[in-house]
Amino acid sequence: MGGKRRTQAERRNESRRRMLDAALALLAERKSLSFSLAEVAERAGYSRGLPTQTFGTKAEMIRALIHHLHVRSEEAFGSRPDERGEGLEAVLTTARLLLDAPETQVQIMIAVHILLAEATVPDSPYRPEAAELNRMATGYISHHLRIGVERGEVRSDINCRAQAMLIMAAIRGVLLQWLVEPERIAMEALRAEMLSMLAHTLSPRAAAPATQV
Repeated sequence: MGGKRRTQAERRNESRRRMLDAALALLAERKSLSFSLAEVAERAGYSRGLPTQTFGTKAEMIRALIHHLHVRSEEAFGSRPDERGEGLEAVLTTARLLLDAPETQVQIMIAVHILLAEATVPDSPYRPEAAELNRMATGYISHHLRIGVERGEVRSDINCRAQAMLIMAAIRGVLLQWLVEPERIAMEALRAEMLSMLAHTLSPRAAAPATQV
C-alpha cells in the first residue's frame, strides 16, 4: 500500500518552503534581488503563477524569506537552540556553528548581508523583518550572556544586549571577508581566533578596571 496521503495544508506548506528555498538559492547566486517570481517558480518546479498565488507580490515573498532564513539557519546548525547548552557554552557553540560555513550556511549568510543592506534603504519594505531577524539573533546571545553572568562564567560588568550586538557584528564581518576571498582566508584559523577572543573577552578575569573619579 502507498504511504499516507498528504493533506492540502501539507502540500501548501511544502510548496511554500520549496519556493522560499528557490528564492534563497537565486539570491545567493546573483548576490542581489534581481530575480522574478517566475524564476522562483521555475527553480522550485512549479507553475509560473504559483508564487503570486502564494505570496501576492515579490516584496511579500522577500519578507517571508527573511523569516525563512532563521528556520534554515537553525536546520543548517544540525542542532536546536536548546541543545547548545546554556550560558557561555551556548554563546561559544553558536559562534562556532555560525563560522562552520557549510554550503547552506554560506547561502544564508550571503542572503542576510544582502537583505540587511536592502533594509537600510529609506522606506525599505523589508526593514521590520530585517530588524526582527537581528533581534532574534542578538536576543538569543544576550539571554545566554545573562545566564553566564548569573553563573559567574561571564564578567558582570558587561551590557549583555550591547555585547550580543558586537558578537553578531564580528561574526558577520568575518564571514563577509571570507566570502570575498575564500581561497585566501583560512576559516579554521578565523574560527579558532574568534572563539579564543570571545572566551577571553567574556571571562570574569577580563573585567574592566574601575574608573577613577
